[in-house]
Amino acid sequence: MRSRLRVILILGGLLAGCGGDDTATTTTAAPTTTQATTTAAPVTTTAALTTTSTALEGPGLTWTRADREGVLAGPGLQMVLSMVVGGPGLVAVGSEESEGDADAAVWLSVDGHTWTQAPHDADTLGGLGIQMMYSVAVGGPGLVAVGVDDPDGSPEEGLVDADAAVWVSADGYTWTRIPHDEAVFGGPEGQRMMDVTAGGPGLVAIGSDYQDGSTWPDGAVWVSADGFTWTRVDDPAVFGGHGGQEILSVTAGGPGVVAVGSGESYSNAAVWVSEDGYSWSRIPRNAAVFGGASEMSRVMVAGPGLVAVGGSTGGSDHVMVWVSADGYAWTRIEDGADLNGSGSLSVHAAALWRGGLALVGKDESSDQTAVVFWLSADGYRWDRISPDQAVFGNADDLEIAALAGWGTGLVLLVGDVSSDDWNGAAWVTPPPG
Repeated sequence: MRSRLRVILILGGLLAGCGGDDTATTTTAAPTTTQATTTAAPVTTTAALTTTSTALEGPGLTWTRADREGVLAGPGLQMVLSMVVGGPGLVAVGSEESEGDADAAVWLSVDGHTWTQAPHDADTLGGLGIQMMYSVAVGGPGLVAVGVDDPDGSPEEGLVDADAAVWVSADGYTWTRIPHDEAVFGGPEGQRMMDVTAGGPGLVAIGSDYQDGSTWPDGAVWVSADGFTWTRVDDPAVFGGHGGQEILSVTAGGPGVVAVGSGESYSNAAVWVSEDGYSWSRIPRNAAVFGGASEMSRVMVAGPGLVAVGGSTGGSDHVMVWVSADGYAWTRIEDGADLNGSGSLSVHAAALWRGGLALVGKDESSDQTAVVFWLSADGYRWDRISPDQAVFGNADDLEIAALAGWGTGLVLLVGDVSSDDWNGAAWVTPPPG
């Protein structure tokens, strides 16, 4: 499944194939970090839930192109990877390539229509090689972004030996890079923070850790009370195992914190749970619930308690949805007509919206790839919506990056790869006026 998170994980290949009014002052912080190990909690078996059937009431999705000033599409390469409602209104993060390397980048908007870029500070957002923010969340001093720092990487070769990296900000404009601590953010091979959420002791970040030159990674977890001081949670028995395990998304929910991803080298969806962010257990591998899926790429507090989305393995991609009341017992939703249909479908981003959920992805079942949305009030019943494709142009040229609920509307961010440069682009619904 070619979800947003899968695109990020093969960043090296993507970079090799790609060719403001507000000001702020950046400060530097020097917190201390520690390392901890944990003992896994007892695992819990899966069980079925009683399903409901509720449609998400709301207007049709009518989109208009935003960012007419082109802030998201400046010179060089702009790669938007995550967006959150916070700061002045909306905060998006990713990377910007110029002069042979890729630096972390932040874009901000008060309404989704007009965007500005946070001032670039080479000491904070830049450095040798590649610096990239994969995810941003409200927490810590205001906002926390996580990602990677790879001084040996390059846009031509991609990531080589990346370390996890954290940035914090009070307002979205002024950012501080947390100093690197090898015991917490580094290791013998590559470490990546892929997502972060407010939860546990304050913040929980998840990602992957490539140990001792292995082709496949183990899952990885970091926790922090304030965004400045971080602790690495180390439990190979829970986060490792046969093949590769990758944790792709995390949220505060269920018993405390729930993380999802893939296990056994993308042969099963996988779920991990924790009461406090420190002690974790993996939900047992039930083939009827988690088998036949390449990954759970996103988990959200919605529906009966939690809703996870991802994709299937096999000859063609299909959208897959799971629901849970408590994070322990999961049910896979079978709604073939709207979630699957015929051909190849993939989900790339998700958002809470109008008391329900919205998903966005692609339909590649015909000669022309189309952008498609799914809406649900409860996580069980999904309504598929196909917007006017003329608004988006050639969907083959769009790498869908992030979706956010914004009042009664939605904001969609993508990467536009129609030219030699990879640019950011935004659409908003409803349109102005």
